[in-house]
Amino acid sequence: LLTLINPAAPLAAPIARFANPTVHPANHLLISYDDDDATHYAWCSVAPFSLTSASFAPYGDDTGADELRALDLLYTLPLLGTLTSDTPVARESDVHTSLRANPDPGENADDDVDSLDAQWAPGYADHWYLSVDSEAHAFDATTGVDLDPGVIYLASPASPSLIAVIDPATHLGLLPGVDIDAFEFVWLYNPAIDDEALALIFSVDDDDPLTPDDESAALDPAMLYVSFFDGAHAPLLTDPLDDDVDALTTWSRSLASELPLACPADLAPPFGLLDFSDVLAFLNAFANADPIADLNPDGLFDFSDVLAFLSAFAAGCP
Repeated sequence: LLTLINPAAPLAAPIARFANPTVHPANHLLISYDDDDATHYAWCSVAPFSLTSASFAPYGDDTGADELRALDLLYTLPLLGTLTSDTPVARESDVHTSLRANPDPGENADDDVDSLDAQWAPGYADHWYLSVDSEAHAFDATTGVDLDPGVIYLASPASPSLIAVIDPATHLGLLPGVDIDAFEFVWLYNPAIDDEALALIFSVDDDDPLTPDDESAALDPAMLYVSFFDGAHAPLLTDPLDDDVDALTTWSRSLASELPLACPADLAPPFGLLDFSDVLAFLNAFANADPIADLNPDGLFDFSDVLAFLSAFAAGCP
């Protein structure tokens, strides 16, 4: 991106879409919610059972299996997406064995996934972009400066130090002190060129009440925002999500059908409980050829998917 974006100035014109297998439209997302509250970790705010705002249960347990969630978005208006499906896809232990045990009753272990990426092929990427956390940002010994939680850095084999690429004020129009939480580069429709352009979708952290800075930059941590690196940003969604988004990645197809669901028949709230609402959700998804109903998955919507749903429903949630 150093060849496309001036680190010291906002873009004068959008970056039109170019061939790149690692950037996708912002239709199919994988996210992880924050597991703790806004207070600095040094004050022990990370509780053994940090309850979600939606279901009042810890993220990542065996019942909810929602440490990772797959979201599908539909854009009926330019730059404004509506959530069409929200599927829990993974427990903490599904993400990695080092995150065992899950935060189930009697287990004092609530890990927190803080970043995500979906690799096009193993070992494909050699340029990585990251942001640091306001709670534990590092001192860069090579440059002699503190890393900024609002800056997006490039980690490259060609450089011994992280390189600042996206500045929160210059490129995104954010207030000083902001903590960029989750982010992803995507293709998104841009009215200025009437075509898709490179964009950044991102979330901000909760404001820590014990610091002088506003880490949220007066934005909603449960909302995803979008910027074309032109010194401005806007909400990406018609409505905020359930909680502070900690991690985010995209894929070319619905991740609800790409990833094995811990409970594939559990398609509607209350999650963790199979009832008639899940049956209705499956029938609606099946009728509309929603990838979430392709339970084989083989790209077809036929009787084998119905049988797979009935089998999963009868088995119940783990």
